[in-house]
Formats: sequence, C-alpha cells, structure tokens
Amino acid sequence: MCRSWLSRTGPNRQSTPSPSIVSKRDKTLSPWSHDRPTGRLDAAGVSRKLLSIRRHLHTPYDPRPYRAGYRRAEVLRQQLGFEPDSPVADITDLAKRLLGDWMPVVQSGVEGAVQRDGTCALVAGERSAPAQRFLLGRALHHWQFVTQGPSAVRLLTRANDWQQSASRAFAAELLAPAAALAARLEGRSAWDPQIHEELAREFQVSPMVIAHQIENHGLG
Repeated sequence: MCRSWLSRTGPNRQSTPSPSIVSKRDKTLSPWSHDRPTGRLDAAGVSRKLLSIRRHLHTPYDPRPYRAGYRRAEVLRQQLGFEPDSPVADITDLAKRLLGDWMPVVQSGVEGAVQRDGTCALVAGERSAPAQRFLLGRALHHWQFVTQGPSAVRLLTRANDWQQSASRAFAAELLAPAAALAARLEGRSAWDPQIHEELAREFQVSPMVIAHQIENHGLG
C-alpha cells in the first residue's frame, strides 16, 4: 500500500510531511517485479481482502509482453470482483483500493510512475479524460509489477521494450477487456468507426484503444 510522499532533508533528520497528502496508514506493501515478488507483504493495517488480491497478482513471467499484460489485467479484474464484460467505471477509486494514497503530479514534458518510500505518484501533463484513464492504467501496472527501489521512477513512454509494451496491454485489457468487446460486437461489424466510438464512450477509452483490442485479440 502506498503512503504519502515524505520529503527527506537528510539521512539523520526528521522527515517533513508534504501538506494535504499525508496518509494515516503507516505500513507499506512491497511492490512486485515482472517475474518475482520483492520484499514481503506486511499484514499490519491491511485488509485480508487486499492481502489476498496482492498475493494473487503475481503471474508467471511471459517473454511476450502483450500476453503478460493481458494476463495480469485479467487476474487483477478477477481478484477485484469485476465481471469479465463489465467496464471499470472509476479507475481512480480502483487505484485507491489497491494502493491507499497516491498523488498526481502535473508536469509537462515527462510521464512516469514514481514510487518512493512507499509513496506512489503519477507524473503527467494535461490529457483528455480517456487518455488520463489509460495512463493511470499503465501506471498501475508499473506500481504493481515493476521492481521498485527506495527512490525509483519508471517512465511511461511509447517505446516497445518489455515493460512499456506490457503496461499498454495491461491498461487496454483492464479498461476494455476483450471478452466485453466480443460480447458487444456479436453480429456487428468490428471495423465500423461508429461502433468504435460507441464502445469508446462506454469504456471511457479512446477509439484507438478499442481498435487495437479488436485487432490484437482477433475479434474482427
């Protein structure tokens, strides 16, 4: 569980809480690497349900990043009790359920998921609402599955490396699951732009995300 970001003034000085972001939670939950959990889970102050979710989030490493991203999203949705064809209405609330406190940081020119001393922060510029949801979905992947150090930043970029590709697949499947799209496309043209717009509005993503999900899962 992420707690509020504390600014350090030195190795032997008392940390000063940043205003308005101090959490009442004292315990953190160790983050996960892409192929093994790091650290250990601390049960103090964490609900049994959340502990169960965190323990089941670990999935075997897959050399195909898109497959790993899809599977991780499927497991997370199952653990959180989402039906296979149901949208995620509020991803901000979902993030709070998983992380406790987290903070957005508005910054132009760079986008990244930050974890420092148990604090999660999403650094990003101004975006449309669907784009913000997708970026937060990608950040959730990094916070949950990418190995984090005591002061670690994981950029969110368009690169095609393993972690970036997995994060995009994770966000797409989390927000617009293939099973849901398949059910809604039954008997309809999968490549009709108007249908893409309709599905994008329902799942609160961009039409491009819908098109990529249709293509990548062979729904057309």
